Amino acid sequence: MTEQPLTPTTPAGASDSRADDVATDGLVSPAAVSAPPFTQAADDERLSSTPSSAPLSEDAASTVSYTELGPLGVERDGLGIKGYLSMRDEGVTYHRMKRFYCRCVGVNFMRFASRDAASTMVTALFSAEVQKVEAWDGKGLWHTYRHSFKLSFTTGVVFNVDADSEEDKRQWIEYIEMALKGTEAAVEKWSAHASVSADIMELTPGGLAFAEKKCSPPKFKNDMMCCHPTCHVRFDSTGKRQHHCRNCGGSVCSDHSSRFAMLRHFQANHPVRLCMGCYRAQRFVQWLAMLLQRLSIAQGGVEGVKKPTLSKAEEEEVDTLLTMFGDEAFGISDVIQVLHLHRHKSDEAYAHAVNKLLELSASNLADFEFFLPQLFHMWLTVDWTNNNIKAALLFRVMCHGTQLHIRLATAIYWLTRAAIDDSCGWGFGQSELYVPDYLYRKMSMCKLLMINVEMQISHGDWSFEIDKDLPASTEQAAIIKCFPEQSPA
Repeated sequence: MTEQPLTPTTPAGASDSRADDVATDGLVSPAAVSAPPFTQAADDERLSSTPSSAPLSEDAASTVSYTELGPLGVERDGLGIKGYLSMRDEGVTYHRMKRFYCRCVGVNFMRFASRDAASTMVTALFSAEVQKVEAWDGKGLWHTYRHSFKLSFTTGVVFNVDADSEEDKRQWIEYIEMALKGTEAAVEKWSAHASVSADIMELTPGGLAFAEKKCSPPKFKNDMMCCHPTCHVRFDSTGKRQHHCRNCGGSVCSDHSSRFAMLRHFQANHPVRLCMGCYRAQRFVQWLAMLLQRLSIAQGGVEGVKKPTLSKAEEEEVDTLLTMFGDEAFGISDVIQVLHLHRHKSDEAYAHAVNKLLELSASNLADFEFFLPQLFHMWLTVDWTNNNIKAALLFRVMCHGTQLHIRLATAIYWLTRAAIDDSCGWGFGQSELYVPDYLYRKMSMCKLLMINVEMQISHGDWSFEIDKDLPASTEQAAIIKCFPEQSPA
């Protein structure tokens, strides 16, 4: 549910806590180092051209209304909740709170430098598991906050936070309490199966760290050549500065170590430098953990995540489709058209269309094979965050295709292989350093499909092996191998 944009202007005295994009102290990205300093003239120019995304200066923040910045209220998507919260950089201090864009997926809470950065969860400036949410009167040492509450994390850190409105506060607390109850129910189920599978309790409920085992960061290798497989830069002759990946310890040049992420399996409390391979692996780990958080909470049967009640319009939509499906002349091409037309409509209607497609694939294998590339592209371009049910249904279609015939399994394999190469920048005429975001985000979902395709072709169990696509460290590989044990049946 998206809140209506707030209309009052920000008070001049609260400009520090209402800035749209806030950078944390001591954490400066490489892009920020080379960026020109902000000036009042530059801020005015940015505000006049792109008011919805430009950073606001202190004076401008007091005169620009929230309506110019777009909808800033709390939003619910297919994974969790997101919106602005005011909080301090490092727990409880006497400094005024700063305004950050935050997300909560299950019990995993993340804080970002800006709203745009939150589209990629691995870029979080702070990430931890919520342990408890409590009421707070909003009275600090120097300031008073009206829509406040308190978050306690499993790391021992406690944050007093302030929402933009009472409705936003209610939604944050409601979702976090729901996530805590759902996670508690999931942990009880895992405990019941601990005697059968020893790995099921190895991870924390958030899925991004080990419950008992304490992992130490790797030692730096100090090689004289960049560890990236396609880079041959030598640090002793080219003048390139030597950096080190905090996940594998490899020596790497600045071009192939420009990405940062939090490594909760090493108890890191801030983003650290990673090489390209470890960054891809960490994105895959976090993406799987977020999906499993959503599934685990839903499996617990907690109110708010169970199957929603259909509206009258949605019921009419389903009835219309069922009438269409009763026509004997209705074929696979017609189903694909229905899937395209209903891609933004009811999930229930979409599920009926997918079931009809699977039914027709048995009797119309030639048509199914003909339209297979179109079905793959439909799955590849779906927005997992806002349409994860539709994405999961199309994922089921891809896996079903691998079971129909080895020829279809091979076709899906190579379509997936090409998509992975594009998302990694390995395609013809591409560069790994300049992969567009819309391609880079496809890597995790394509790799998950690749693992499932290989599993079904070989008739084996779900397994993960370190390869060129995901050169995961020992700790990352151990986390990924634990995920199937925690996934709902």
